[in-house]
Amino acid sequence: RDPFVRQVQQAAKETFGNAITSVSSAGTGPMYSFVKVLKAPCISIGGTYMFARIHSPNEFARIDLLNKTTKCIGRIMERFAS
Repeated sequence: RDPFVRQVQQAAKETFGNAITSVSSAGTGPMYSFVKVLKAPCISIGGTYMFARIHSPNEFARIDLLNKTTKCIGRIMERFAS
């Protein structure tokens, strides 16, 4: 596993209490360029609630999870910079 991905997993465990790694296809969006062309790992930090009704007219986000996501990204940046 890529060292950067391990850093992300550790930051997620510290922030959320656990980390779920889901390997998805980078065939859509700009992730394709990072993964295939630049050979760089691409990660996504999920900060939504399972029942948040994503992309529906009444979609919502929990503030506590948004705060944790911000903290997790900060931890990732600290690890990457060190």
